[in-house]
Amino acid sequence: MCEYIDMLEAIGEERGKEIGKEIGEDMLTSLLMQLYASGREEEVKLVLEDKRIRKQMYEEFCIAEEK
Repeated sequence: MCEYIDMLEAIGEERGKEIGKEIGEDMLTSLLMQLYASGREEEVKLVLEDKRIRKQMYEEFCIAEEK
């Protein structure tokens, strides 16, 4: 029984990682598109290199993680 629960837990964790990766990719894509659309191409490199700046930009453009 414990092995079965461990297997289900591992499957759930893997699926959670996949979902998180998809959400992160969607958020970054949306941010990059909005930066380009607003003529702020020079900030793309900063967003890609600095998590703090990326988080600030997510807030500025109202890009929130899906829950």
